Amino acid sequence: MNKNRPNINLHRQAGVSLVEVMIAMLLGVMLLGGMLQVFSSSRQSYRVHDAVSRMQESGRMALELISRDTRMADFWGCLSDSAKVVNNLDNAGAGFIDFAAGGVGGTEGAAGAPDTLILRGGINAGLTIQPPYGPQASANIKVAPGSGLAQDDIVFVSDCGAADIFQISNANPDGSGTVVHNTGNASPGNYNATNPG
Repeated sequence: MNKNRPNINLHRQAGVSLVEVMIAMLLGVMLLGGMLQVFSSSRQSYRVHDAVSRMQESGRMALELISRDTRMADFWGCLSDSAKVVNNLDNAGAGFIDFAAGGVGGTEGAAGAPDTLILRGGINAGLTIQPPYGPQASANIKVAPGSGLAQDDIVFVSDCGAADIFQISNANPDGSGTVVHNTGNASPGNYNATNPG
């Protein structure tokens, strides 16, 4: 036997027993389960907070739109006298705008019917009428192409001294730059016995 070689006791090199491995695995599974529970709850909490914040943001946006429209009720641009407005809309059609009624109206709902709030007024679209100005042989006015106007839009045109309100009747006012307001189109439609177009 070699005297330089240390005497190694093989009985001291024992491995981990099966019971110890099972206990370690059980502890690991319990820790992993706890971490998954914490992760799941934080994820659910994030979803709830995200949904609440989206709902609050939508509510703020809706209130901002309503408050802006309420502030603009009964605003008709630089025209200060509503008696100088020629209303070419058919007063029998749904969507008729009555200037004499003022800018704010509504109804109180009956049993099961909702209350309504009606706000009337104008919004400056930044559009200007292009030449030729003045009365035309046909019921049209010219604007720059790409105006964003569409068929059946209700338009209020004013020069600060007088104004007209009518509904667009042609199919492509945005592309053509021609705004036609003939009688007999969609509701409320255009009709004025003293100014039929």
